[in-house]
Amino acid sequence: MNEDLYDHNELDANRLRGVMARDVAEYLAKSVVTRPDAVSVELSDDRDPIKIDVHVDPQDMGRVIGKRGRVAHAIRTLVAAAAAQEGERVEVEFYG
Repeated sequence: MNEDLYDHNELDANRLRGVMARDVAEYLAKSVVTRPDAVSVELSDDRDPIKIDVHVDPQDMGRVIGKRGRVAHAIRTLVAAAAAQEGERVEVEFYG
């Protein structure tokens, strides 16, 4: 990832909130599915917490959720950590 895109010290009114968290969610989702080209991530930064919707192929929902929801929980934890680096909170939902 390009660190220049995530400069935390620069305040910019036009900066989209949650960009790093969205990128992390997309990377992780594409890493666990069989059809990474079907992954799309939508970011709604007009609310608090920021909402990130991860859309995957319906056949890949089991891979993203994992046994007892462990994969989904791990993805949510890592995305929350990325958002915390930006001083934000996120909510991640998965759709198939």
